[in-house]
Amino acid sequence: MKTEQDYSYGVVPIRREAGEWKVFVLHQISRANTYWTFPKGHAEGDEDAKSAALRELAEEAGITVVGLYTNHPFEHSYEFIYEDTRVEKTVTYFVGVTNESEFTLQPEEVLEARWCTFDEARVLLTYDLAKKLLDEVQVFLKDKQSTMKNFSCYNCDSLFQAETREQILDMLYEHYLKYHQEAMISATADEKRAWMEQFEKDWLEAPEL
Repeated sequence: MKTEQDYSYGVVPIRREAGEWKVFVLHQISRANTYWTFPKGHAEGDEDAKSAALRELAEEAGITVVGLYTNHPFEHSYEFIYEDTRVEKTVTYFVGVTNESEFTLQPEEVLEARWCTFDEARVLLTYDLAKKLLDEVQVFLKDKQSTMKNFSCYNCDSLFQAETREQILDMLYEHYLKYHQEAMISATADEKRAWMEQFEKDWLEAPEL
C-alpha cells in the first residue's frame, strides 16, 4: 500500500458574546461521510499556512477575522485509508477572533454551521481529535484572557482584538490600507506623529477582555 502526506490549514473562529467566548463549528461534507469540525482546507499555489487558513474560512463560512494567533498554532496529525492509499494527514489550526455573528456557507462543502458555547461545541464535534483541539483552545484562551485587549479604529467603528501592541498596529495598518488609504496618504508628518502618540496612550488604556 502506498503512503501519501497531506497537509491542511484551518481556523478555530471565536467571538465574544455576553462576556463569554463562542466558537464556530460546521458540518463538513467529505468524500466518505459528513462530520462536525472547524473550517479548514488545502493550500493553493504558493499560499502560506496563514493565507490558506484565512481563505478557507472565508470560502466555507464567509467569515473574516480581526485577529489571528499565528504565534500559537495547533497541529494535529492522524492517518486514514482512502482506496489503496494510506494518507498521513497533518492539520494546522490558528485561533481567529471575529466580530461577525453572521455567516454564509459554501453549500457544496458545508451542510450547516453554528456559533456555540464550548460545551455545546464539544457535544457536536464528531471526532475526539477535534474535541481535544477545542479543549486546547479553551486552555489557551484562559491563559491569554488577561492580556487580550480591544482597540477601535480612529476612522470608523471597526473593533480589533489582540495581545500585543505590534499585533494591533499590523491590524490597523492593513485595515487603513483597505478602508482609509486616503487618510494615510494625506496625513502630514506631524499628523502621523500625533497619531502614534495618541495610539500609544490609548493602547495602554485599552480595556482587557
